[in-house]
Amino acid sequence: MIESLAFHGWEKVVVVNGHGGNVGALTELCGELTRTERAYTVPFTWFEAVADRSRMGHGGPLETALLRATHPELVREDRIEAAREGMAERWGEWVSRVNLAVDSAEFTNNGVVGDPGDPDDPSETDGSRTEGESNEGERDDELLAEAAAALATLLDAVADRDTGRPARK
Repeated sequence: MIESLAFHGWEKVVVVNGHGGNVGALTELCGELTRTERAYTVPFTWFEAVADRSRMGHGGPLETALLRATHPELVREDRIEAAREGMAERWGEWVSRVNLAVDSAEFTNNGVVGDPGDPDDPSETDGSRTEGESNEGERDDELLAEAAAALATLLDAVADRDTGRPARK
């Protein structure tokens, strides 16, 4: 798709990503497209842009908060407790900074990594959210706004960037 955009005159592309399994591949792909001068291409992964707010997981605090801000009807508040029961605390099985696990089924019983109802969840104010409570979505909206602002900053930087490649030595 990016090569098609480049063919049609797009010189700069930002690929917006929301899946952790794509991060490495998109970094490599964007680098290859840029190095071969097809198009200046960079990846943006929303949860990396807001990583200082909470630990990333799968169905964990950040994903749950963003979903509450964008599609609250899809968050099953009544299933948060069940999600906690089979969750893993962190992604993978790490030894010497290497993840030995290939699939989430190896370290979580239900696919959830990180507590979707964690008091440190950016959508919580005091950890006391109960089913049906929206907390007016203020902190969920703050997370969405922070991710959007990071993307806007990146888009401005890419637009302003001189993407001419240096001569090879």
